[in-house]
Amino acid sequence: MRWEVPSMPTSAYDPGLLHEQETPLQIGQNWFLDQEIPAGGFVRIRDSLQVWEERVDERRIITMEGLTTCLDPGRGWTITSGGWNFVKKQECWEGHEQALITTIRKETKRTEELEEAAYRSPTWVVLRALQQINSATRIEAEAAMSAPPFFQSAGRGDLLSWGGEEGPPVVIWESLSEQEKKSWLEESSTMHDLVVWCQSKKGAGEIRSFELSGEETFFNHDETKSKEEKNKKNGSKDKAHRGQSVRYRSWWKQGNIKMAVSEDHTPCWVHKDLTVTTKQIQAFLTAARASGGKDECQVRLTNIEREYWMGTEPESGRLGGYGFQVTVTAGDGSNQKGGKMGAGYVNLWKQRKGQQRRVGCEEEGSSSNRTELVAFVLALRGTPVTKRMLYLCDNQALLKAVKRWVGEGGNVMLVGAPDADILLEAIEELRNLKNNNRSSDLSGQGDSTSRRTCK
Repeated sequence: MRWEVPSMPTSAYDPGLLHEQETPLQIGQNWFLDQEIPAGGFVRIRDSLQVWEERVDERRIITMEGLTTCLDPGRGWTITSGGWNFVKKQECWEGHEQALITTIRKETKRTEELEEAAYRSPTWVVLRALQQINSATRIEAEAAMSAPPFFQSAGRGDLLSWGGEEGPPVVIWESLSEQEKKSWLEESSTMHDLVVWCQSKKGAGEIRSFELSGEETFFNHDETKSKEEKNKKNGSKDKAHRGQSVRYRSWWKQGNIKMAVSEDHTPCWVHKDLTVTTKQIQAFLTAARASGGKDECQVRLTNIEREYWMGTEPESGRLGGYGFQVTVTAGDGSNQKGGKMGAGYVNLWKQRKGQQRRVGCEEEGSSSNRTELVAFVLALRGTPVTKRMLYLCDNQALLKAVKRWVGEGGNVMLVGAPDADILLEAIEELRNLKNNNRSSDLSGQGDSTSRRTCK
C-alpha cells in the first residue's frame, strides 16, 4: 500500500501577526501627525472617515472628505474645507462667526446664480499668472469661499472677504454685479496698476474707463473656430484653441480641480503705464490655453496660504499630515478599460523617478484593490527602512485587509484572501519597517470621490 507524500497546509506559509505597541496616544484626540513621534516601531491604521464637528451657538458645521457643510436648515451650505478653514481664520471674521455663516450662504447662492447664467471661475493657474503681471496683492470679485488664498486680500464692492482694501488689484469683471461694476469704474479711474480679466464685448458698446487708459495684453481672437475652419480648408490638421481654461461649475462645493475649456474669449487689460514683459505674457498664454487636466494643486505652507492647506483633507491637513516629521507618501491604483492595471505613489516633498508600475495578471481579471495594494508595496519599498512614513490612500478595502494582520487575537489566513500574493509582500514590508524601529501610519478616507490629489 502506497502512502501519500506528507504535505504542508497552506496556512503554514501565512505570515505572523504584526504585534501592536501599546500607546495612550490617539490620533486626532491627544496626538496629531505634526507632533513629536513616539519612540519605537509601530503601525497605526485608520480605516474610517475622520469627521470634525464644530458648533457656532446651536448650529452644527461638519467637515469630512475635504468638504465642510453647515447644517442650519435656513442657512445651510457646502464648500471646500480648505476654503472654510482659511476664511474663518482671517482677522476680520474673528468673533463674527454668525455673520460669516450668513455671508457664505449669500455668497454660495449668488455664485450658483452666476453659474446658472454661464459664468465660470478662472483657474488658479490663470489667476496666479495675472497676479505676476502687477504683483497684485488683492483680488476684486470672486466669492469669499472661491477666491484663491494666495492674495493678501479679497473682496467685492462693500464685502471684505479678508485682508485690507489697498494694493494692486486683479479684477474678474464678469463676477461683479452691474452696480459693483459702476462703483468700481468710478473708484478705479486714477489707478495705474490694475489688471482686468473680462470677456470680449459683443458688438458696439460703451467704452469702459480701463479701456480708455489701458491696453490689451492678450486676446485669443486668432484661436477661434474660424481659424480651425481655415486650417481645414488648407488641409491642415492643426486644431485651434478655443477660449481658455476655466473651472467646472460648482467646483467650490465639490472639491473639483479639473479644468474645463470655455469658448468665450477673455482678454486681459492693463494700464498703459504698466510694463508687461514677454515672459509674463508667455506664462499667461500657457496658463490660459491649458485644456483639460487639473488646475494648480501645489501645497504651500508659507505665508497666508498655510491656513488654507491646513484645512484641507482631514488626514493631510487638519490632522497635521503636512507637518509629519519624516516621509509623507500617497499612493493610488488605476483599473482602465480593457483590463489594463497600473499603480504608483508620490512623495509630498521629494519627487523621484520610477514611482509607477504596470500591474500584471490581467488575464485573471482586473481589480482596483489589486492595484492599490501594489501602490502600497511600491511606496514601502521606495522609502528607506530608517525613516518613518505616513501613507495616504483612498481605498478602504486595502486598509481593512492590512489592519486584520496588526495586533493580537486575530484568526486570519491568506487562504481565500483576494490578491494574497501582494498582501503577503505588504505585510512583510511592514514587518521590516517595524523591526527597524520605524513607525508607520496608514490613513485613508474610505471610497472617497471628492479627494484632491496634491503633488
